[in-house]
Amino acid sequence: MNPDPSSDPLRDTLSEWQVRPEAQPHFRNEVWERIERDRAASVSFGLWLRQHAAGVGVAAASAILVAATGGALTAKLHSSENNREREIAAYVHSIDPHRQVLADFSH
Repeated sequence: MNPDPSSDPLRDTLSEWQVRPEAQPHFRNEVWERIERDRAASVSFGLWLRQHAAGVGVAAASAILVAATGGALTAKLHSSENNREREIAAYVHSIDPHRQVLADFSH
């Protein structure tokens, strides 16, 4: 290593280095031209929707299908639980000794 950091050639070069950018007289006009070109190319939502109608339709149909399937499965599960509760209640009612005794006396 170099014991004297003040004699480092890289340090001297970096201390003298300066950035001198090129002058671009049309820079501002070119920026505004790009901005206007992008504005003209921007797409409204309606135009975008018409351009992507097939994909949007498939996505909407898929969402409806998933929602309908989920609703049907939920309804089936709920119905199954209700049927099971009715079956349990009917069974308990059929084996209830108090009901059997009352039924014997009513005949």
